[in-house]
Amino acid sequence: MATYRDVCYDIFTILRGNFDDTEITLNHVLYWVQVYGDRLRIQHDEKIDSGSTISVFNALPVLTEANTGRKYIEIPSGIYDKDGDSGIVYLSYSYSVDPNAFSYVTFSRTQPSYVQRLYWTNDERPAPDNPYFYRIGNRVYLLGLECIDVNFIEAGLKTTLVAEVCDLDDEFVFPPELIPILQRQVLDLGRFVLQIPADRTNDSDYSLQNQEIPKTKIISTASITAPVQQEATNQQEPV
Repeated sequence: MATYRDVCYDIFTILRGNFDDTEITLNHVLYWVQVYGDRLRIQHDEKIDSGSTISVFNALPVLTEANTGRKYIEIPSGIYDKDGDSGIVYLSYSYSVDPNAFSYVTFSRTQPSYVQRLYWTNDERPAPDNPYFYRIGNRVYLLGLECIDVNFIEAGLKTTLVAEVCDLDDEFVFPPELIPILQRQVLDLGRFVLQIPADRTNDSDYSLQNQEIPKTKIISTASITAPVQQEATNQQEPV
């Protein structure tokens, strides 16, 4: 599997080779790789039914809001903001004494505006065997656990790439077939940044006079579904 170093140094070397006086650093490239990488991963996830982006958190502590008494958990990592809160794949808690037993209750998703309606019928009423969750910001509120003591929740979440990379030799969790597309998008962004003219005269007057405006059209491969068509378009653009 590729590492962050493999992916970032390829891009960084090309940019430094073409623009030897560039002020772009490896940290810039790493940030762009994470941003564009998450964009491609979420597109890939929407087209392919796969668990490749799912991370399981076995023991998220259940907290209680001081002013309302509502139970909730904090989302422990960045997750994809998908329709219907489907970035939260599942929430569950065990009702067995044995923590390793596969006996658990899963939560159903609802919305804050629907909560009151759930209590109108016995079939939908939140209960320990029929719990619900809804998300507000970084908190996930839990319904149906008011009368029982649950200390921990298990969660399956579709997590984003790591926000802070401490070691470039860490594995880059990314579909290998999409790495060339990712590198091309980051290279296009780097070329765009480096071709923007600078105001070289510090006269407090922002002006682009006598500075050449870049003529090259930078094309972003916005979709992962048509790399071949995009490549053909790029070959027709002036260099």
